Amino acid sequence: MSLRSRFLTISVAAGMALGLAASAGGAADAQTLSSVWDGVYTAAQAERGSAFYVKECASCHGEGLAGQDQSPGLIGPDFLATWDGQAVGDLFEQTRKSMPKDNANTFSRQEYIEVVAFMLRANGYPAGKTELPRATAELTELRISQLKPGAR
Repeated sequence: MSLRSRFLTISVAAGMALGLAASAGGAADAQTLSSVWDGVYTAAQAERGSAFYVKECASCHGEGLAGQDQSPGLIGPDFLATWDGQAVGDLFEQTRKSMPKDNANTFSRQEYIEVVAFMLRANGYPAGKTELPRATAELTELRISQLKPGAR
């Protein structure tokens, strides 16, 4: 086999392998990523988050989650624009690592998760039958989307 033929054969094989890997990766992403529109928290979880929010967060972020003074709002267009396309895991980690402002990461993972569930409910995302998971890796598979899939 000539050098040119070997090069073509290797190039075609490499291209096919890359194409198959890209397709498989895309298919895996499509299968594992869920949207917050899929009901990724329960109503009970959001209720617990609401009670915790009132006790621990409302003094800075406001009773209606709209923000006040130096604390940003946790609902509405600005919040949604900031988090659109991001993972719920990113929202969870940002909340856990920065709140409360004067003593970050002092609450349990469960309390932070419940507050995130409450924020999702407050932003109009539907409840489902399964609670938000506590593992960041699982939360990373859930995407925040401003618009409901299929809506324009």
